[in-house]
Amino acid sequence: MPLGIAFDIGAYECKAALLRGEEFDAAKLDQEVPLLSVAYVESNGNILVGQKAKPYIESGSDRVVVNAKRRIVEGKKNLPNVPGVTYIDIYVALIKETLETHNKRLLANGDGAIEKIVLTVPSFPEDRSEVIAEMKRAAESIDIGNGKKLSVDLLVEPAGVGIQNLYLLNRENSSDGHCKKHTQIIYDLGHSTLDVALITSYNRDGLSYELHSFRADDETFCEYFDIRIVEEMKRSLSERGYNVENLSRREQAIMFNRARGIKHGLSIDEVCTETIDLDEDYVDFTLTRERFEELISVCLRNSASLVQEALEIAEEKNIHVDEIVLAGGGSKIPFVEKYIKEVAGSVPVRCSLRPVDAVSFGAARYALSRNLTQKSLFTYGIELPGIRGELERRVLPLIPSDTQLPYRTQKLSETQFTCDADGVFRTALYSYAGKFENSPVAEDKCKQVRCMSFESAPNKPVDLFMEIDEEHCVKVFCETSEGDKYVMTSFDAADERARKEK
Repeated sequence: MPLGIAFDIGAYECKAALLRGEEFDAAKLDQEVPLLSVAYVESNGNILVGQKAKPYIESGSDRVVVNAKRRIVEGKKNLPNVPGVTYIDIYVALIKETLETHNKRLLANGDGAIEKIVLTVPSFPEDRSEVIAEMKRAAESIDIGNGKKLSVDLLVEPAGVGIQNLYLLNRENSSDGHCKKHTQIIYDLGHSTLDVALITSYNRDGLSYELHSFRADDETFCEYFDIRIVEEMKRSLSERGYNVENLSRREQAIMFNRARGIKHGLSIDEVCTETIDLDEDYVDFTLTRERFEELISVCLRNSASLVQEALEIAEEKNIHVDEIVLAGGGSKIPFVEKYIKEVAGSVPVRCSLRPVDAVSFGAARYALSRNLTQKSLFTYGIELPGIRGELERRVLPLIPSDTQLPYRTQKLSETQFTCDADGVFRTALYSYAGKFENSPVAEDKCKQVRCMSFESAPNKPVDLFMEIDEEHCVKVFCETSEGDKYVMTSFDAADERARKEK
């Protein structure tokens, strides 16, 4: 029986889901041994990940790396204070460790080694599409033996939550027939960020999704909750006579680790106590749930505005929202659900089942349904000619989002595109995350990827078509009436001219 396999590499843990039929396979080891997505870089550049890096978490060393995936999406490349090592290197090492861990169990059960996976990525703006493609290429460079490389597909994290919840909805209401379409606002509160996405999940000849809007909040995340708890720790300890002004890096790391323990404990209990090691003096710190809620209330107020914004976007687009779904470790905090319900109005709010696994579970279902068919992440189009300098430019969509890759468009009529009076042809490649339109869309709804120009003869007609390959590289091909051919790709440098093909 085929497996649907997905890895969701988070700030501190990698959630790996292996789906066999309707049930998740016993090879999912998270419950036995947490797969840590923490790394430690040794002085010789060797990268330790997972359990090998665990002893260094409370060391306070700047060679400890957490949340590598998010740092990559933010555009960061090299590790500070660690020459020669990039966040991509850490990301690849974490994938390799997760593959090795799960392959041991699969091979012991008589299964073959993993060859294909879905990797989840945060919702990202169009200007980060090349970074995401770089992450995919790096993962696909992993050697899995016998001359093969790892096959990888990508799925945005809110889509994983949406797909998993659509499956659960169908399972709960199986007697009423299957739901084919379900629109949700996903409130995914993780360790280092909050993502709020308006998304529709479909179950029509396989699983798919449409991402209507998304926003990330860099000021609302569980790490911020940890910071507030640590501030409360220092205030309490200072009142008890302890010097908290000159803490060592190790002591600060211990405090943050204990803060995470308190945060998790208060998701269950009204009071939580942790012991802090301060220069060999062991001190108990106690926090009540009531005080914790006071500490994080300002932060949650900001996040509630994003939910309200998503509801307004849905109303503007005439989209019916079926429910608001809470996911991520932060959704376990009772105050979070209570707070979101206050802004939800009549829209139902619920916490997803096993919220920390919702992304990986949904991604595994997506992998099994699609059999890892490559899909375009965006809609791509070309700027229509003859309108430069006017107030509103138009973009003609040619490659729909969620298109099976590779894909090539038909050649556009030469009457649509011509060189100008100076013999120069100019156009631009655009992308957007919205639904594919059969008619031109306004340029301000799109993100310019690359400009394209070349010199030919005045007023000469130009044939044009586009293609996108399995690396998510978009190419624009032009051919003049003289037979000259030019090409531009989405991976070209911003100022690079179109290349003439021989």
